[in-house]
Amino acid sequence: SLQSISIDIAREGTTQTRMRISGIASSREGLRAYHSAISALPFVVSADLPLSVYAKENDIPFTIDIGSAPTL
Repeated sequence: SLQSISIDIAREGTTQTRMRISGIASSREGLRAYHSAISALPFVVSADLPLSVYAKENDIPFTIDIGSAPTL
């Protein structure tokens, strides 16, 4: 599960929206599940999470950079 979360959204021109989700995950398993769920969203073209975040087992600070598909 996630203990806290914040979302920042920025438009890059007219073709792509970049989002950044930051927070603290209670466990590796919770973070892995959250990252997988985000990656599977139909509008997400990339969901970048550094492997180094998995060095901790609990109370893991993370930032996922997300690129979305162009909007019509």
